Amino acid sequence: MPLFRIYNDAKKLVKRLNNQNILGEEDGDGNKSKYNFGVELLPGFQNKIDTGKRSSAVINSELGITIYVIKDDDEIPVATCSVLFYKKKKGPWYEPAGINKGYTVGHIYYVSSEIPGSNLGVIVFNLILYLAITNNVLELELENVTDNPERAANKKTGIYKLFDVNTKHLSLKDTTLAQFFAQPLEEQLLAVDAEMIYKLDPSSLSRWKKNINQILNKLDGRPWKGAAPALQSIFNIKSHSATSSTRHPTQRSTQRSTQRSTQRGTRHSAHRSKQSGTQRSTQSGTRHSAQSGTRHSKQSGTHRSKQNSTRRSGRGIRKTSRLGTIAEN
Repeated sequence: MPLFRIYNDAKKLVKRLNNQNILGEEDGDGNKSKYNFGVELLPGFQNKIDTGKRSSAVINSELGITIYVIKDDDEIPVATCSVLFYKKKKGPWYEPAGINKGYTVGHIYYVSSEIPGSNLGVIVFNLILYLAITNNVLELELENVTDNPERAANKKTGIYKLFDVNTKHLSLKDTTLAQFFAQPLEEQLLAVDAEMIYKLDPSSLSRWKKNINQILNKLDGRPWKGAAPALQSIFNIKSHSATSSTRHPTQRSTQRSTQRSTQRGTRHSAHRSKQSGTQRSTQSGTRHSAQSGTRHSKQSGTHRSKQNSTRRSGRGIRKTSRLGTIAEN
């Protein structure tokens, strides 16, 4: 993939953001300020681009860009993020020969914001990360040189929450990786000179969307105005996904398990009721048959007993009469 494509994608993204008119503010006197996103090549790469032509050096080897936010016609941006993308020609000493050869990687050099609490720096940083993910950049590295590296690297609230502590250059002499990661985050960062890394995987874009959506729902202060719906539309994010994503996976699995248990219970109860009905019918039929058979047997037996005794009595009478007759004769 030509690296210049990342620059073209960045220009298209910036244009879409500015068309949404999501940045601006008005002071107490009614004076309005306008903010715009912008993108430019880093100075060292600007010289490689001729008008209407693309330098093969930029396309095939490396590319440096900055995404920024500028207020009115000021020369100094209020937020910037600069990155260098480049092709790996060969694996470094800690990787087998040839691994990742020809893949695009990147290094973020600078992230800044001049308006405290505005999240402008967070947004431009995540725009760079978005470009890296959508252009299949294998790895993205940075030095966590913020005023509070531990807070910036926090997995729940930090600006670098999607990044991991970079252990590529870590020399493990008296410890293992498991023991290293068991240490407090502050000590981990000190051991690797605050180096962090993001590695591309199949879930990268979905995780990025989940993270940016949580950020967008907090953009309710200056200089933002109705930013969340517009940015959700640009990045194809469902507006309700932040709510659903805040549920813990255990809660979702518990709910699914409860639903399945309820369904199984309902089916089992219906099946049991059906069995019970069938069983009761069978038992009733059996009892009825048994009772009828018993009554019929008793009645038949009684009837036959009476008939037999009657016949026996008749024979006895006849015998008696005959004997009597003989005796009389």
